[in-house]
Amino acid sequence: MQTLTVQDGPPVSLYPSTPVPTPIVPVMGGLFGRVNRFTGKENVIRFTREFETRAKAEAWTPEQQAAILRCACSGPAAAFLEAEDDDADYNTLKEKLHERFHYKVSQQEAYSRLCNVKQGSSKISDYALRVEEAAAELGEVVSEFRSTASRANIVISSFVDGLHPELRKMLLLHEFKTLSDCISMALRAETVIRATSTQSKKLVHSVESPKTSSTNGMQKPKWKGRPNSGAGPRKPEKVMCYHCQEPGHFRPDCPYAHESVEEARAHGAAKN
Repeated sequence: MQTLTVQDGPPVSLYPSTPVPTPIVPVMGGLFGRVNRFTGKENVIRFTREFETRAKAEAWTPEQQAAILRCACSGPAAAFLEAEDDDADYNTLKEKLHERFHYKVSQQEAYSRLCNVKQGSSKISDYALRVEEAAAELGEVVSEFRSTASRANIVISSFVDGLHPELRKMLLLHEFKTLSDCISMALRAETVIRATSTQSKKLVHSVESPKTSSTNGMQKPKWKGRPNSGAGPRKPEKVMCYHCQEPGHFRPDCPYAHESVEEARAHGAAKN
């Protein structure tokens, strides 16, 4: 029998025939892992949204949702739900949690939070979720914001303004009726920008990379003048004339250059 494991908690049972008092929920091969805990300190809107996404993906019944929600709560949240009727459905428990643990903000603070949501380094899907959370918070304190038309325009505008500059520049050329259309366009634009950036990096790398030899892959040094020219000028006492075999000068400066090699070397031998 498959069971659902709540994070840091016991298995949950929904079969009355089992001795476990809390029901076990069939899980789709454990694909989604553990259910997140809610103690009352977390964001209750985010918690319930993730909880409902999990419930929809695994086709939980309303009775299962209510039982798992109770098991997923701990600390103050669990103590709060214990006072509720055991037959209370999921929507009732959800509303009670929102009333008790959702922090109420002013209209100005809620609108400021929505305008200050930025994409940063997060994915577009995660960024859109944060925009929706801020919009839901604003809708709780501003009744006019709950209407479909005004809400869609403000949410889309906030979403576009918080995107990366390149994405924002591309999306400002279009008009959107729903946030889902705006998110889809942002995902396509991000794919185009990434592909263009990759091609540009390859082109720059191919232009800037030095030409290498085909044998060992190392660049050949470019010599200027004689190979020993980089060692600096030679000292006169270390220079030897090959014509007279005397130190201190080269062949062009030899005082015996007009004589033959034998005569010039004879002069040198006589001096030594």
